[in-house]
Amino acid sequence: MTLFLGLVIIFTFGKTVLSSRFLESECQYLMKSGSCNYYKCLNEAAPCGHDHDFGYEYCERFDHHGDSLTADATRWVNSSRVCVMELMSKIDFLDTPCSEIKSLMKNYHKTCDIKAGLCSFKLIYQNFNTFKDVAKTKAGPVYFLNSMKGCPAHLFKTGSRWVKENVKFNSEFGVHRYKYICPSVPQTKVVCNVTSVIL
Repeated sequence: MTLFLGLVIIFTFGKTVLSSRFLESECQYLMKSGSCNYYKCLNEAAPCGHDHDFGYEYCERFDHHGDSLTADATRWVNSSRVCVMELMSKIDFLDTPCSEIKSLMKNYHKTCDIKAGLCSFKLIYQNFNTFKDVAKTKAGPVYFLNSMKGCPAHLFKTGSRWVKENVKFNSEFGVHRYKYICPSVPQTKVVCNVTSVIL
């Protein structure tokens, strides 16, 4: 009886280790290719549902809108994605509680988004409509707000500089209130038409 229990334990433990190693190698392959399926692979290792909360759906939405992103935004998406996946690959999914995995993933997205250049006024301004649509995913608002919390000062600084360098205001001097009408997604230098309204 003892021998039988011992064999069962060894078989079960061995199967878990083999399964874990298979998942680990499979996930590593997906990570290196930058595939959104990496998050599904992680969910197999630790079925928490975090792939839908913070990873897979969000990743897929960016892929779906890839054609509407500027070149800078595409670089940001790819750089942030690889960064998050590399950090996630260091987590021991067998011994880490799901709540901690979700918390880590949220923080990793914030760290990687900022590092990859999210805090750029130009990036946000030129891709605002696409970002707004991507943010409609289940965790989109939380994701963006959490990432943006880390860079208001940097965003203000880069935004002010970008406006000075790229926006030309056609205006009259005097006591007027101006309404600035600009292209919604400018690809080159912006020229804002100004309509003056006499007070």
